[in-house]
Amino acid sequence: MRTIWKHAQSAWLILGITLLLLCLFELTFALAFAVKDRLSPPGPSAATLFTKADAYTGQSWVSQYFDEFDRSSAARWEPYVYWRRRPFQGTHINVDESGIRRTISPPKAPSGSPDPLKIHMFGGSAMWGTGARDEFTIPSILARELAERGLVVEITNFGESGYVSTQEVIALLRQLQAGDRPDLVIFLDGANDTFSAYQQQVAGIPQNEFNRVQEFNLSQPEKLRPRAIMTLRDVARRLASARFAKWLLQESGLLRRSSLAVQPVAVAGIVPGKSSLATRVVDTYRSNIDIVRALGVHYRFQHLFYWQPTVFDKTWQTEFEAAEQVKLAPVAAFSREVRVALSRSGLASAREYSFADLGPIVASARKPVFVDWCHLGELGNEMIARRMVADVVAVMTRDERSAGSGAR
Repeated sequence: MRTIWKHAQSAWLILGITLLLLCLFELTFALAFAVKDRLSPPGPSAATLFTKADAYTGQSWVSQYFDEFDRSSAARWEPYVYWRRRPFQGTHINVDESGIRRTISPPKAPSGSPDPLKIHMFGGSAMWGTGARDEFTIPSILARELAERGLVVEITNFGESGYVSTQEVIALLRQLQAGDRPDLVIFLDGANDTFSAYQQQVAGIPQNEFNRVQEFNLSQPEKLRPRAIMTLRDVARRLASARFAKWLLQESGLLRRSSLAVQPVAVAGIVPGKSSLATRVVDTYRSNIDIVRALGVHYRFQHLFYWQPTVFDKTWQTEFEAAEQVKLAPVAAFSREVRVALSRSGLASAREYSFADLGPIVASARKPVFVDWCHLGELGNEMIARRMVADVVAVMTRDERSAGSGAR
């Protein structure tokens, strides 16, 4: 019995000394990193990276805008589409209670005028207007351009950061369920559908779906072990000693620094076909167009679809834009594969699809257009909106002819 007690005392002493040493190591590294972080310049935030874009040269509003952008980025849960922004009021960014960004429209027409054409616009962050003030988002510029042509419209910007085309189709469906019937819907897509497929090696699912796979049913009692593992990982990432170990492994070349890693995800019901991933991206997108067209027949609205330009489409590039392409070389290569598949799909040549690829619009632009690889500055938004004007006018003219002939 005495021998067992001696061994227990020795084990406890060793454990205590070990824990004490670990605490001392952690305190030492924490103090060292605190001093280092205090003396080092702060790392660039997402907003800071945006502000380096030469499209912002000489603009005095940029700092205030990105301060608002950071504060307005908080999202809330939204059924079926996962997320939408919380309400926010600022000088350059305003989001209402429904999570819809403000569209600056000309004053409403006086009573007795024809009912305005209701336009619902869908897309990811490029449509939402990342990098642009409220009055210079694509929907706001389009409203202004149409008003200058004497057209009465009411535009709602349903764009949201990160959305892929399927999320947008679901958002449209939810509006129709609520009785909100548009006359025209406009979709601007491409970058998010492409990046999500590259990121997860599966076409047709939202970005970062692996996070939701991991988090599904995490509150259930049988998920105690996965919850504990996630908690321990989170705690470990916060430890200064873990930070030091990671730095040491990176410096020694044993651990690669973080990059655009591909994270394959298995999703029930999605079975990769024989076609390439790029072709499946386009096939999924085409299916969404078919769904919207079918809804349009039933609910009697028109549709326009656009594939958004990226910095990879620009042949003349500023120094900043060229750096963005180099930084995202793997995404650029896959994006080009998707664009080839898009060209082969025949979408642009099939009139019934009302589809246009906007890549050529920026191809020869001799000015700074992008604020990162997929977001346009205010000049770029103006180029896109002006391209859309002719199509909207054609749709309105076609509707007027149909109404006049009794077709509707």
